Amino acid sequence: MAENLIGFNEAGAEQYKKIAREVTRQMQNETPHRARWQQSRGGGGSERIWFMIDSVECDIYTGAKTLTVIPTWFTGGCTAAIPGEDSYGYVEIEDVCSTLSFFTAEQLLGGTGSATRMYPRTGTCEPKWLVDDICVVPECA
Repeated sequence: MAENLIGFNEAGAEQYKKIAREVTRQMQNETPHRARWQQSRGGGGSERIWFMIDSVECDIYTGAKTLTVIPTWFTGGCTAAIPGEDSYGYVEIEDVCSTLSFFTAEQLLGGTGSATRMYPRTGTCEPKWLVDDICVVPECA
C-alpha cells in the first residue's frame, strides 16, 4: 500500500490502512470466523421468466400496472413449476419502478418482457415477480 494516500490526511490514511488490514485478516480466517458478507452459501441463483402479456390491470389512484402473463421461458427448467403460477398457467408481475408508465394497457397487450422473482427486505417476506424488461415500443402521440 502506498505510503502517502492521495486525498487523505495522515489520520485518514492510518484509518484506511487499519480497515484494509482488518478486511485482509477476516478474509484469511476459516469459514466460521469470517464476516457475514463472506459466508454466502451460493447455489441459489435467481429465478427469471420471459413472458407474453395477457392482461393489464391499472390502479386508477397510483397509475401502477400489474400484468397477468403467460410464461414462455423459465430459468428453473422446462418442466419445473413456476413460483406464483396459478392453475391456468398465469403469473402476476408488478412494476415497482414505473417501467410501464409510458405504455397504455392496449400497447402492452400481447407484448413480451422479462421478470425476476424478488424478496423484499422490509415488511412481510413474500416474494413477487417484478418487471425487468419490456419488449414493446410506445407509439408516437
